[in-house]
Amino acid sequence: TRLRRRWRPTTLDGVPVLVSPSVGPAVVGWRRPAIVVPAWAPTMGADARALLLAHEREHLRAGDTRLMAAALAAVACAPWHPALWWQARRLRLAVEV
Repeated sequence: TRLRRRWRPTTLDGVPVLVSPSVGPAVVGWRRPAIVVPAWAPTMGADARALLLAHEREHLRAGDTRLMAAALAAVACAPWHPALWWQARRLRLAVEV
């Protein structure tokens, strides 16, 4: 949250985003998830920028940050359980693929 306060809110191609000097592209936050793009994102070509924003909007639509937070909570509750670590790793891969 400390970093998030420094990021500049703006709209990029009609999509509300936070602009960061070095973080992103990503979706951050589990209560109020938001798309974060690096400062160079607005200089991308229109097609590449549209693809980037579509990808991150799908993460928002699917609720991926909440799902990853739940996986992290499960691992935190039973850090000795290797199956939970394996499932969390596989979930992370599945979310991106």
